[in-house]
Amino acid sequence: MFFPLNQRESALDLARTKPTRSGRIVQKFSHQRRKATSRKKAYEKKLKAQLDEWGKEIEKLKLKADKAKAEQQLKYYKILEELKAKQKTAAKKLQELKDTGEDAWEDLKTGIEKAWNALGEAVKAAVSKFR
Repeated sequence: MFFPLNQRESALDLARTKPTRSGRIVQKFSHQRRKATSRKKAYEKKLKAQLDEWGKEIEKLKLKADKAKAEQQLKYYKILEELKAKQKTAAKKLQELKDTGEDAWEDLKTGIEKAWNALGEAVKAAVSKFR
């Protein structure tokens, strides 16, 4: 039996066909899985870049805290501790995302976005307090 290739199918897709009970051939579209994988990878990359950026910002704030007067240092170090805790939570969420399969990663998005928003807001607030 011959199956013509169109633009969205590949020889690999055709090799993954399975006959159904009625004998018809059902095409499994691996391009959908590849698309989901690329979305997940892009999301991971975006989150990693943002986490790295916030990490650099936190380091800058630590340098400012180190140079501050003693009474200000206590306030700054407390803020930095809170930031680092939120950063750690966000890093754990990112690792969970990486460990999650292609089919279930979107279920984690809500929790990840909450952690990201909390860290983002905390970094903004800390930057304004350090001025």
